[in-house]
Formats: sequence, C-alpha cells, structure tokens
Amino acid sequence: MSDTDKRENRPQEKVKRKDDWRHKLGNHVTRPVASVLAKLHITPNMLTWSGLIFPFGSLYLLFTEHLIWSGVVMLVGALFDSLDGAVARYTNNITVFGGVLDSVLDRITEGLMFAGIAIYCALHGEIIAAAVTLLALVLSFTVSYVRARAEGVGIECNVGICTRAERIVLMVLSLFTGYFLIAFAIIGVLSLVTVGQRIYRVAKASK
Repeated sequence: MSDTDKRENRPQEKVKRKDDWRHKLGNHVTRPVASVLAKLHITPNMLTWSGLIFPFGSLYLLFTEHLIWSGVVMLVGALFDSLDGAVARYTNNITVFGGVLDSVLDRITEGLMFAGIAIYCALHGEIIAAAVTLLALVLSFTVSYVRARAEGVGIECNVGICTRAERIVLMVLSLFTGYFLIAFAIIGVLSLVTVGQRIYRVAKASK
C-alpha cells in the first residue's frame, strides 16, 4: 500500500473544537431569534445577503467622523451574521451553497472594513497606520485561506489565536478608540501567528 493510500485510509483525527463554547453560547442566544425569523419565512440566504448592509453603514459613519457609531454598527453586523447559521440549524436547512455563500460574503464584508479603514487613515495622514491595516488584511485573509485549503483535503483546521471573531473585536475597539495603528498591528501579528499554527496543524495531520 502506498503512502497516499495509507493517508486516505487513516481514520480522521478527532480534534475538539476550541470554539465549542462560542457555538454553545451563540446557539443559546440566537435560537429564540431564529425561531421567530423562521416563522416569518425568512431564509438563511436572505439573512446572509442582508448582512452586506452593515459594512457599508459602518463605513459611511466612519467617513462622516462618527467613529463610535461606526463601531456599534460593525458590532451589530457581527451579531447579525450569526443569525443565518442559526436559522439554517433551526429549520434543518443547512446547505453547501449556503455555507459557501456565507464564507464568501464574510470575506467581502471584512475586506471592505479593512480597506475602508486603511483609506480613512490615509486621508487623515496616517500613512503607516494605513499600510499596517492593509498588511493585516493580507494576513487575515491568509488565515482563512489556510483553513479553506486544509479542510478542502479533509483536515480540520480551526486552530489559532486570531480568528474572525477576534479580528472583529479588535476592529471595533479601533473604531471606539481611534487607535488604528495599534489595533491593526496586533491583528497583523496575531494573524501571522495563527497562519503558523494552522500550517503546523496541517503538517502534523498530513504525516
């Protein structure tokens, strides 16, 4: 038997999700809301597409110098983003297309926020902060890409200290405080560490 066959026939390693507590807490909070939305015949995909409203609203408030409200809208958008999955689970309507659509729109909304904040910093003469924000964007997307590639070949890869949830928290804090350089430098460093953690996870699981 070849090494490839051995890898294919190897029982898949069971890894305890580090974010189990998040899912349990999220389900406890969102399930009542999901039941109401389901009764109103609102589908998961409708909620997913509706989530695009929040980054544009947040950026509008940012460029009109309402930074705190921009952060509030972004935070509400992040909470709203959990409802499509909650409705899908409640109605037992979980689909491959819905999962892919949600992931794609997550990257679009996150990219819009990173790019918008970078432009805002540049317009205010904070060139270093703008550059660091764009670098953090690249590293953050790399975190998601490594997971997607790993899970595409059957390796669970949700490890890491800086997932989307942590990035959103740091971005919201940057809007509340105006400390963009510090917040996005932290995002960049933690994202780089997370990329390393995920690559190590794949290397270990593929032996």
